[in-house]
Amino acid sequence: MFTYRDLARNRVKVARVAQLVEQRIENPRVAGSIPAPGTI
Repeated sequence: MFTYRDLARNRVKVARVAQLVEQRIENPRVAGSIPAPGTI
């Protein structure tokens, strides 16, 4: 049986994976790169 905690953890995992996939699809060139710091 699943508990509410298990469901919450799974939601977080799914959200992280979905976010990574979405970033790779929308920004394939920038995937895995670190954004450059802003200049002052």
